Amino acid sequence: MATRRQFSREFKLEAVRLVKERGVALAQAARDLDLHETVLRSWIRELATDPQQAFPGKGVMKPEQAEIAYWHCSGLEYSGVPRYVPS
Repeated sequence: MATRRQFSREFKLEAVRLVKERGVALAQAARDLDLHETVLRSWIRELATDPQQAFPGKGVMKPEQAEIAYWHCSGLEYSGVPRYVPS
């Protein structure tokens, strides 16, 4: 069985830049980078949705995912309302 390839945040950002800023066709960029078009399209969508938190890295959760994990691990039901964390 083949292992999954992992790409750095910088690689993903540059791949999206190829399409968005340099005007390279998505299909051509995917071929040049040896990616499936669907993967590149999902990276473009993720960056457009939340540029600050796109591609957080292996094992790093986005804040809303961490909140859900907290509630799940504590055995409580997630209400959708962020919990108060004093600073």
